[in-house]
Amino acid sequence: MIIVFFDVEYTAWEGSLQRKWSEPWEFREIVQIGAAKVKLPDGEDTPDVFQQAVRPTLNPILSDYFVQLTGIRQQDVDRHGLDLSPAIDAFLAFCQGADSACSNGDDAVIMAANLDRLGLPARPALYGFPDIGKLISQTLDSDGRHITTSDLPARLGLDIRERPHQALGDAKALAASVQALFGRDPVFRGRLEAILRPTEPGVP
Repeated sequence: MIIVFFDVEYTAWEGSLQRKWSEPWEFREIVQIGAAKVKLPDGEDTPDVFQQAVRPTLNPILSDYFVQLTGIRQQDVDRHGLDLSPAIDAFLAFCQGADSACSNGDDAVIMAANLDRLGLPARPALYGFPDIGKLISQTLDSDGRHITTSDLPARLGLDIRERPHQALGDAKALAASVQALFGRDPVFRGRLEAILRPTEPGVP
């Protein structure tokens, strides 16, 4: 089973998380998309990876809070970023050939919402990419509280030293964590396979 684990980073300001991005001006606009394509259960020592910076348009200037949190610099986005539509298309092209794609959170929903907010054509494939965060949190935490992707390797005793709060680093951390759980926990494995079982060959 070939799976793409993906993550997005999006604009944030001091207090955004606590406010749940509720202010009219603090829409969660994508700044970076990252993904790692692996084969379960055995995986690869060096997975096939994807990372793309995205230029935000509603709030094109990154906040100091966001830059300090992620390490993503304004000049990197300005120089290497794509507009949202081609960036998502490049990500979907990377997903071709996989059986499914998933995230630890509502990353696909955020991508779809970004397209809608900017009046861009929808990408139906995004609606088939599940959020496996609830399954992970229920497996690792009796209270079922969401666990931040960058915290997953430590919870599993994995020596994964990826840059937290960067899309590719978090995607690789998620892939390694799920791979570990897949091998250790038969219940998790069965539930994950049920979630990711494709309805037809390949990711649309």
